[in-house]
Amino acid sequence: MLPIQKNLHLACVFLGLVTFFLALHEFKPSVLWAQPSAKLSKESEEQRSRDETKIKTERTVSSEPEDTPIHQQKSDQRLMGEVNIETGASLRNENIQVNRVDNNAIRELNMRLGPTATIVKNFKIDQGYFGAEYGNTRTSPIHAHPQPYRKAHGDLFWTHSNSIFSARSFFQVGAVKPDRANFYGGSLMFPLEKTMFLTLEASQNKIRGNVNGNVLILLPEERTPLTQDPELASIVKTFLEAYPVGPPNRTDISERAHNTNSVQSINTDMARIQLDKKIGETDNLVFSYDWNSQNVDAFQFVVGSNPDTDNRSHRARVTWTHNWNISTVTQSSLGFDRLGTLLLPAAGAVGPVFTSQEIAFLGPSPMIPLDRVQNRFRYAIQLQHSWNNHVLTAGFSATKLQYAGKETAGHQGLLVFGADFGRSAVKNLRTGTPSSYWKSIGNTYRDFRNWRSTYYIGDQLRMTKNLSLNLGLRFVAITRPRETTGRSNLTYPNDFNNWGPRIGLAYRWPGFWGVIRSSYGLLYGDIFPVTFGRDRLNPPHNFGLIIQTPDLKNPLGDFNEQHIDPDTPSSWSIISPDLSTPYSHHYNLSWELTLPQKWIIQLGYVGTRSHKLFLTYFKNRAQFIEGIPFDSSTINLRRPDTTRLESRVIHNGSRAYFDAGRLSLTVPRWKSLSVNTSYWFSKALDIGGSYTNTSSSWETLSQSEDLSQSDLKGVSNFDQPHSFFLQFVYQTPKGKNSPHWLQKILGSWNFSAVTLLKSGTPFTVFSGSDAPGFGNGDGKWGDRPMIVQPSILGRTIGHPDESEKLLPRSAFEFFEAPERMRGNLGRNTFRKGRISNMNAVLHKTWALEGDWRVTFRAEIINLTNTPQFSKPGRNLTSPNFSHINNTLNSGRTCRFRFHFSF
Repeated sequence: MLPIQKNLHLACVFLGLVTFFLALHEFKPSVLWAQPSAKLSKESEEQRSRDETKIKTERTVSSEPEDTPIHQQKSDQRLMGEVNIETGASLRNENIQVNRVDNNAIRELNMRLGPTATIVKNFKIDQGYFGAEYGNTRTSPIHAHPQPYRKAHGDLFWTHSNSIFSARSFFQVGAVKPDRANFYGGSLMFPLEKTMFLTLEASQNKIRGNVNGNVLILLPEERTPLTQDPELASIVKTFLEAYPVGPPNRTDISERAHNTNSVQSINTDMARIQLDKKIGETDNLVFSYDWNSQNVDAFQFVVGSNPDTDNRSHRARVTWTHNWNISTVTQSSLGFDRLGTLLLPAAGAVGPVFTSQEIAFLGPSPMIPLDRVQNRFRYAIQLQHSWNNHVLTAGFSATKLQYAGKETAGHQGLLVFGADFGRSAVKNLRTGTPSSYWKSIGNTYRDFRNWRSTYYIGDQLRMTKNLSLNLGLRFVAITRPRETTGRSNLTYPNDFNNWGPRIGLAYRWPGFWGVIRSSYGLLYGDIFPVTFGRDRLNPPHNFGLIIQTPDLKNPLGDFNEQHIDPDTPSSWSIISPDLSTPYSHHYNLSWELTLPQKWIIQLGYVGTRSHKLFLTYFKNRAQFIEGIPFDSSTINLRRPDTTRLESRVIHNGSRAYFDAGRLSLTVPRWKSLSVNTSYWFSKALDIGGSYTNTSSSWETLSQSEDLSQSDLKGVSNFDQPHSFFLQFVYQTPKGKNSPHWLQKILGSWNFSAVTLLKSGTPFTVFSGSDAPGFGNGDGKWGDRPMIVQPSILGRTIGHPDESEKLLPRSAFEFFEAPERMRGNLGRNTFRKGRISNMNAVLHKTWALEGDWRVTFRAEIINLTNTPQFSKPGRNLTSPNFSHINNTLNSGRTCRFRFHFSF
């Protein structure tokens, strides 16, 4: 028997013996194993529900939603792409590194899975809903919630996954390499005295083993430098040796495609303490503190491709609840949140080196190293008063943000090798002839401070027996950040014009016709710290240099890093002087009909119109000037203002539109079977920037300085026309005619499965270079080619066996500058392959003495081992164009969980 088969066999035998042992012990005729009361207390049912919570989604950003405790935010990088069992998504492919900075986790998740059209039945006045239509988590006041239990209880859990239970992914070469994860912890809640209750929680998640993924590497004949200069050849050789040794092993997919494995290590530690103190009959105090630490030694498919990560977060709350009388209650809270993020280059990193996507990027990213701290001091008070048919809610919250640290943008130096000089990017790499060199020099440490305050008042009014009305008004005030070191002086004004009315109604039709609901809200987003923080990259304290056609041996030439001339041409990040908060008009309508046996049908529509979304565009691009050679070496000479390089402008330049219709059916219980199914049709459009955009990256959408809507408008990166979701939960019958011992073993097992079918999200085809004949020669990549075969527009490129046929290179042509300064191909005109995934869970709980319980749970993610393919190669100049050589999910993965509660 093979070792893996033997281990799998032994594991199955072990699990079977454990299950049998627990089943036998359940009905021992002793007091210790007595059956509990058939009617559980409400607290026990709530605890059991929490125990059985499905896999949580990682949708966290640098500023966590206020209503999500840190101990519930799964910060494990490996599980970042997981979505709970209700969404039906599968584990994301580890080949895609996502760091918990800014909001790129949200952006990556949306682009991979698409949105979940969400109908908000009622806009609660104390909560924020910006982005909720896409399935985003709403934000709530910071008030800590008291522990509902009044007697001692606790739990212990252990979750284990192991590669011996995993299936190979679509592109994987060879057997599955060893990989394991152990997530364990527990909680203890007990009274210290009659009026005081203490809660302790702690857990560790340790991941060790191999990550499998695909990269584009050099061919065997490309592993030697082409230059005859010994010094230059030595530098080039360092780059070439960063790629995996050996020839590509998936040449059936692409001539450079290589499937490989790399070891990673992730440690995540979490702890929480909460103290509840009851004072008299009217007051209650809650003190809580959460701590989270994560350390990642990242996988490296090429040397230094991913940074090592060290994240630490703290969250403290003090909440005082006072009951003035039976109808009036106030909550007052103080809070402090701290998130420290440290990203460092991995040992041996030789980049950043970019090669036009012909081969894998040599990292780390130009933003590395990053050392950032965000402190948030929070204050909140809320009043709720009930009288007659009214429930009045009013409140105030304020947050002082301190955003400090060093953040880079090319301080290590970024070398760009493009399809230039009549050669491919790989040949230019081997020759040692880069197209450009990007380098930032200076002090980027900044310490920004600003305030965000929210005031709200709302009334829930029951007009008649069948009609309810909700009215509310929120006001959001955001102050302009000030910088304490004096190196930055932002000029955009305080934003005190954010009034957000809300209205909603619910009407129950007499008789059979159910409930109709409608609501509207004017919702405000935020001005992200990473948005205004780009000011740190400007002169005179920092200079962003762009050297065209540099000498690789001395890319800065005669430039003196120690004595910088203040008049040195530099790139700029310009924060618009009239920058303001994005906002969205959100409206929805739903009809909910309850059928016999409590079956529920819901038909609904949700729509939003979002304005003043962030967008980046680049000014001072190179122009065609008669008499100056039109090539890469003259880009800086052809800029309108030669005293500057490119100017990166961040402003409120985008709008977004979202419309979705949703039909749902819920069957709560039908012959031991529960069903929940939905279908939604949606359309998401924007003008270059969506609600997730922070403008913190260097992405280029416009092909020129002319920000024409015709060039930018298109479906959003996460647009997804069709989505279907089906979930069922089945409980095995006890089998009344079977022997008692067999009933206990086979009865009352819960099996649930969820299927998700969705259209693929869109992608854009690019020229792949900014060289003459390929791009418009203005010094900025992101140009799109000319389309000569319009019949292929809108195609889904969803499988590697068909991608070259469906997206032929012959359907495009390059435009030649200066005659044509942009291609006519639109943005996001093609789609990735559809999503088709099924997850399953099997679990059973054994009741022991009193409220003591043992639960065994087995989770299978991507049950059918169906790949979700990534987008194909998008750069027309790359030999990899139209080839699909990666997946966005892993192969079938199993996890087992043991949970003991008492």
